[in-house]
Amino acid sequence: MRFSNRECGEYLIQRGVTRLHITKFATLGNILKTGLHPISGRIHFSIQYPNVPLFAKAISRGYVAVLVSPLLVDRSDADFTPSTSIRPRALPLPGIYSLKSLFHDEVIVSTGRKVRRQASRPANMPTSLMAEVLFRDGIPPHEIRSLVFPRLESVIRYESVCGVIPVGISWKTDEELVPEDQVFSFWRDIRDAQGFDWIHQFLDAR
Repeated sequence: MRFSNRECGEYLIQRGVTRLHITKFATLGNILKTGLHPISGRIHFSIQYPNVPLFAKAISRGYVAVLVSPLLVDRSDADFTPSTSIRPRALPLPGIYSLKSLFHDEVIVSTGRKVRRQASRPANMPTSLMAEVLFRDGIPPHEIRSLVFPRLESVIRYESVCGVIPVGISWKTDEELVPEDQVFSFWRDIRDAQGFDWIHQFLDAR
């Protein structure tokens, strides 16, 4: 018997979460036409900001953030996990208590390592930088709320490969957003402020 995900979306909104997102580029044209489909049984979404490995890919490969509403977590096929590993310690689980546990003062990630919540962390950021929402079923294109490109050059590159972005799909570059809504620049600022420590923190937590 699965726990209900009712009230999960409202909980995220109360914490100030405005979006879930996944980073894609090469398959974006198909996504905008047919929606998102599970790979290896799941669709992985970050909460509000990219997790560390997704950020590394986004910067190095020029990915785009595909944003959806946090209210999607009310779906019965949504599970929550403090890290991206499929090891038993990080087993994805449904329900409001599983979701709330991502924001606890201390969480245990896949290796059994404890991660403590930093006092300066915004309320809409999970305690672990690798926390995710996983959907088992597909997400139709009409649920895609908007796109965020790292920079204008990324838009030009995308349209040269996949064609013009369809009318009705809202998009912006990261620099057009207010600082607290930025996707890629947010993590770049963390990298610049913390040096390589944040990368080591990710590697230790895997």
